[in-house]
Amino acid sequence: MPEIIAAPTAPFPIEVMVYEEDTWLLMSAGNSISEIRQSMPELESGMIEQTARESGDLLIKGNRWFAIVNNIDDEEFDKAEAVQQALDNLADEVADREITSFGIQVFSGFPEFEKALREVCPATVERIWIQTSD
Repeated sequence: MPEIIAAPTAPFPIEVMVYEEDTWLLMSAGNSISEIRQSMPELESGMIEQTARESGDLLIKGNRWFAIVNNIDDEEFDKAEAVQQALDNLADEVADREITSFGIQVFSGFPEFEKALREVCPATVERIWIQTSD
């Protein structure tokens, strides 16, 4: 059983951080403006070709992982099902990559988060940091 610590900052080194995300990746888009170096046709083509991610997916970008557990397009969205699928995918990736410690944001609007995390966590994981707000 892994040691789970809930705190605003990481109390130990972590190998990856898992963030809550939505199907269109808007939550991680940030709020800063950066210079755009693409032409308008390239931007328009990119927007047309963009598709939403599937609920429950786990998007991996280096040591930053994004759990797709929100869907702004669907009023009937079942968050509990998406969270469970994302946690299952997380457990598989953590086991495959032999990760022993990771951080994760609490997925908002999901009761029993810690319990669900413990249930799927592979035995190889030693420590989990659950990031809380200050």
